[in-house]
Amino acid sequence: MKIKHPNSGFALIITLMVSLVIAMMLGATLKLSPGRIARSGNTSDQSLAEGAIEAGIEYARARLQETSTWKGDLNRVVVNEPTLYIEERDGMVVGLLRPDESVPFSMFRIRFNFYNGSPLVDILDDGLPDPPGDFQFDLDRVSVNNLAGGIRFVPRPDGGSNIVNSLLDGLFQIPPGTVALTVEGFGGNGLGEIGPGKYDPPAGSRHVARKQADVVLGVAYKDGAPDAAMMGGGRIDVTLPGNGDIAVTAKKSTPRARTKGDVVINGGDTPNYVSSGELLYDTMTYSASTVSPGGGATLGDDGGQPFYELEWDDIHQASSDPTEAVHIDGGTYVFDDSGDLHYFDLSWDDYKAFMAALPVGQDPFNHGLNGGVSKQVNANLANVRSDSMPSNTVSLASSKLKFESDVLVTSSTSGVTDFTLVPQRGTENQGGDVSDVVDNTGTKYQQDIELELKPGSSGKTAFTGTGDILIASKINSDKGGSFVTQGDLRIDAGKLDKYGNVGVSFYSQKDVEVSTYDPKNDKYLSAGVDGLFYAWDDFTFRTGDPNTNQADWNKLELTGSIVAYGTDNGPSLEPPGSNAGGVLTVVAREAKFNWDAKKMGDLLDISKFGELTVLERYSYVRH
Repeated sequence: MKIKHPNSGFALIITLMVSLVIAMMLGATLKLSPGRIARSGNTSDQSLAEGAIEAGIEYARARLQETSTWKGDLNRVVVNEPTLYIEERDGMVVGLLRPDESVPFSMFRIRFNFYNGSPLVDILDDGLPDPPGDFQFDLDRVSVNNLAGGIRFVPRPDGGSNIVNSLLDGLFQIPPGTVALTVEGFGGNGLGEIGPGKYDPPAGSRHVARKQADVVLGVAYKDGAPDAAMMGGGRIDVTLPGNGDIAVTAKKSTPRARTKGDVVINGGDTPNYVSSGELLYDTMTYSASTVSPGGGATLGDDGGQPFYELEWDDIHQASSDPTEAVHIDGGTYVFDDSGDLHYFDLSWDDYKAFMAALPVGQDPFNHGLNGGVSKQVNANLANVRSDSMPSNTVSLASSKLKFESDVLVTSSTSGVTDFTLVPQRGTENQGGDVSDVVDNTGTKYQQDIELELKPGSSGKTAFTGTGDILIASKINSDKGGSFVTQGDLRIDAGKLDKYGNVGVSFYSQKDVEVSTYDPKNDKYLSAGVDGLFYAWDDFTFRTGDPNTNQADWNKLELTGSIVAYGTDNGPSLEPPGSNAGGVLTVVAREAKFNWDAKKMGDLLDISKFGELTVLERYSYVRH
């Protein structure tokens, strides 16, 4: 993928020059005068070689930051100055550097080419022709760019010919979203003959030092939060049937799940956790004894690294200006069995109490008998709105409510800030729990009513609350709808198989609970969701439960990231799990979590390599 920026050519030259100068100054000990360098012994020669390596790493980092598919294939002289020369040819990179023309060059070399002839169709191949003869230097490690993801190996060249003969005979498999980089560095007075077109150091010179560094670069954020498809500040708790598993993958990153506490996987197949990446937890306290890793998954310690710190002001939400967003009263909204929508100026708990206290035989939707707490909602919700937005931004049909702009739930006449949408019967979010069923005779269930968020010209529709939100309906969104609240967020989804967003999809300053339970048939529906799903405290996602036959559980697939942070006062103020919460619970027949920055919006978009993203060193070994 080519990453484009304004004035990208100029920016590249500036980036390269600055990076290389810094690397030269730091790594090659250029605080030494030219005379002292000329008189230096073996220690200084080694310092120069190490400085050349650092320059090579910084050059590669700059090129990858600009073009994520880079593999030394610019095929031209990139810089040609008396003190700095860099050339790329068919996957081979050479850099020559020195403080001034009075001393020999130091040199770095990088190899991406397999030396195995014409490019192969096989995606495991280098995709490069053999380089010119003066660029076929004897480097026994090959660099591999796997930022695009997939299965890639760092190959093992043949010891005699230095050719990669087997694409699968690798030193190791490189995770998606990373680059395995080997940089060779040379320094010393014995390199006097080295220059443009002369890249073979003299053999046997005691005044030539050679060093090599094997580095794995990967995309990270400047705040230091490693990418992860799952983050639980307190713990990760997964329940699976006997043949189920949880799979964690990633696009252009290392597949990773992280928690500051324990990992518990109840049930599941063997293996029950499948990934080519990492499962990180508190190894000092817990053993993750219930985890059976497969697919190359490794277990490790998450340490003190942060999670994504997503504050309320960081996310898109509805405006408090009634000319910019639809404003509706807080309360309980009920679709009756005929498809009409009714409003009650009551919280959900108060509504349940109200229903329980109704005299036998009294119709709750006979508004003349309800003491002024209820009303039938008219077209476009005009009688429960306080905004001046165009009327066509809201539409009401039989059993269906649609918003085409941001929505803000405001305080009602009686001070209710919660929002609830349910069918006449009420709702159930797991088998055997009828605590939210208020009318056993009701014929409509969650899957029989619908809430649609259909973004207009803005491309986003944020349903925003300051209190609790409970939605018990089918949810449809045209890739731009989100639910964000300062209270608890509960979704009893009658349908959630194609819901998604680029950016925040669900966000709560308290708990998030999502269920696809179908009480009509006592089974679960599948869930397929995209975006960033974020709870300050706990996050529960169920497509199954222990009270329902496991054969009636369903699958969960989430692309983006899901976070249960575990804070009371805000992610930027407290570390993950600081409130003893942050439990990420998943119950599913099978679960797949795929980290993809493209689904996470401008805040976390690696594809732009913007201000929030950098390529950092995941590992570094010097020989």
